[in-house]
Amino acid sequence: MPRTKLKLLCYTLILAAFFACSKTEETPKTAQRGKMISQTKVGLAVYEKSQIVLAFQLLSPAAAQSIKPEYDVALYKVLYETIDPSGNAIQASGLVAIPQQVTKALPLASFHHGTVLKKTDVPSQLGTGFQVGLAFGTEGYVTAMPDFLGLGESPMLHPYMHAATEATACVDMLRATKELCKTLSINLNDQLFIFGYSQGGHVTLAVQKEIEAKHATEFKITASSPMAAPTDLSGLQMDSLLKPTPYVAPSYLPYVLFSQNPIYKMYPDVPSALASPYNTTLPPFFTAAMPFSSAELEAILPASKIPTAILKPEELQKIRTNRQTHPTVLALRNSDVYDWKPVAPLKFCHCDADRHVYYENAVKAKQFFERNGAPTIEIINPLRGGDHNTCLLPSIIWAKGWFNTLKK
Repeated sequence: MPRTKLKLLCYTLILAAFFACSKTEETPKTAQRGKMISQTKVGLAVYEKSQIVLAFQLLSPAAAQSIKPEYDVALYKVLYETIDPSGNAIQASGLVAIPQQVTKALPLASFHHGTVLKKTDVPSQLGTGFQVGLAFGTEGYVTAMPDFLGLGESPMLHPYMHAATEATACVDMLRATKELCKTLSINLNDQLFIFGYSQGGHVTLAVQKEIEAKHATEFKITASSPMAAPTDLSGLQMDSLLKPTPYVAPSYLPYVLFSQNPIYKMYPDVPSALASPYNTTLPPFFTAAMPFSSAELEAILPASKIPTAILKPEELQKIRTNRQTHPTVLALRNSDVYDWKPVAPLKFCHCDADRHVYYENAVKAKQFFERNGAPTIEIINPLRGGDHNTCLLPSIIWAKGWFNTLKK
């Protein structure tokens, strides 16, 4: 082949390779973290004080008695930018409760809801937890309620119990909430209260750690109340899932496996580690659409309520034999939230008869926090003998009462 034709052929091949790469390897978009994409009023035009009190009287007389209504409240769904587990830009959503006809600067609160599986069962869809925003909003808190990454209008499978993205999604929700307040001419003071229940308690600790380590000049936490928080995922909580005995919430195990495997690659694919029929019945629950509820998931799990009955025996044996080094344990260890030093005032709420998230989670975190140099940490038991369900309202009522003693 003549030299000129050879050069032309080489040049053509190089160009072809270049354009082929340019079509298949797009540069990930850098997130404008916390940028508000949109805001939409949801629910009633305004929730009047009397309506809020009446709603809580129907829900719980004790909750209604704890509310001291001062403002009507409007609810806004916000879409905003945050990052996924790989650090790429992604959309997330949440709900903000805004007190109305305000004449002074208000504190900001961030409430973190508990475990949900169905994508739409979140605050921005007026699902789990949105009532908390009404209770705090009527008492003068601008209340941010993030749906969490992958829930609400966030296009991916929720990375359940992944501390890193719990923290980034909630910090960015606070930023979007501040932007919303500017749009609505709502003035904020310098106070920030954070709290959450169950998974939301885990989120609260992840958020506090993230803010104090990386965003201390942007946010100063006034008080933090993690409630029924699973602080030791790789230890206490994993032990409860591995026991050959019934557990009150066996759905936690498949949720963790399916949602964290894309991040940590514990298995080539999760179904390959599951026994029949769970290798075929469980995958539809864990897609980006997340169309099913936790109750629907529990209904197809083993009647024995032994979480590990969904695993192949050889896979279960691998975890038990390599209890400290198995990839699943290592993945969860990355999201343990008990071994650091909190700076802002922190008080746990945890009932002593909780069988979803054992009380020992709070005890262990308290021990480590104080050992690491934090001031004395208090554990509040708001309902003696209370379990994971009955402890929810007393915990939120107690936290609101504590926050009110500090609120400007």
